[in-house]
Amino acid sequence: MNILFCNIAWMKYYKGVMDIDRPINGGAFVAANDYGNEVYNFQNYNGNCYGFVMLNGDMSLQSHFEGVSASDSFVDDVLVVWVATDKNSETRIVGWYSNATLYREEQFEQAFFDESHDLSYRMKARADNCFLVPEDERDFKILRAAQEGTGKGMGRSNIWYAESEFAKENLIPRVVAYIKDYQNKHDSLVFNDDIFSQNLKDIDETPELFISTANSYLNLLCFDKAIENFEKAIELEGNKLESLWGLMQCYDFKRDRIRTLEYGRKLLDLEKGIDLDFEDKIFICCVMFDIYVSQNDKLNAKKIADEMLTYSDDENTKEMVKEMLSIINGDL
Repeated sequence: MNILFCNIAWMKYYKGVMDIDRPINGGAFVAANDYGNEVYNFQNYNGNCYGFVMLNGDMSLQSHFEGVSASDSFVDDVLVVWVATDKNSETRIVGWYSNATLYREEQFEQAFFDESHDLSYRMKARADNCFLVPEDERDFKILRAAQEGTGKGMGRSNIWYAESEFAKENLIPRVVAYIKDYQNKHDSLVFNDDIFSQNLKDIDETPELFISTANSYLNLLCFDKAIENFEKAIELEGNKLESLWGLMQCYDFKRDRIRTLEYGRKLLDLEKGIDLDFEDKIFICCVMFDIYVSQNDKLNAKKIADEMLTYSDDENTKEMVKEMLSIINGDL
């Protein structure tokens, strides 16, 4: 079977750094920054979890997985076992991804609307295939090669393919059995919208209700569900600021650039009298400009930069447009 052990910092929830959940034993970078990209490894992001492990360079997938060539950029159906070292210096299984996709190169997906939604990851899996063991139930120890000997545990690298005879005959069967037999609750957030359905079934369907529900889904990072509700609000009341703004965000966070640009244009074209001030318009233009630049669409990038001056001709805006034009012309 395809299996990979990944060593990351120890956390309770892996849904971001919080006062009650700070990463420990994650190496020099985590210690210096109180942060690492793995801090979101079990955050349900629109139905997926995106896993990060710190590596130097790319993974040699063809050297460790059957049927993978040197030109393949990923391999599917991998069991990713996440391990971390607790405060007592014991390395334990903290969770796993089943049926994960493992990438040769580190993946990066930019969010132009809000950089806190940038994604850096090495593997991803459906959220319902991702299991985080509650902190007080992490009792499966993973040995370290430095103490037990080569092939009997994880070495200094943060990844281990467990290809030794000891791993194949002793460790992997035990790990697979542990995962298969695991019956306890897990701390991964797999969103279930039955709660919303029950609470809303006897409430009149109004634009306000759909917008409120959409914003709740958006805050839960459930963008597909948020889109459904923003669109229902538009069906009832037409193009309004809050629904269009929400849709532009959702499509950006889904990395659907065509729809992000579409709703950006709809926002800019809202009729006069709508509460969209020039600062909002400048922000929308900046998002659209960055998307066009990322697509190497210099013509539309220049058009949106020039359009900014129709909303504001103050010195800050003029300077911003000047820098944008320099970017397009390759001067920066």
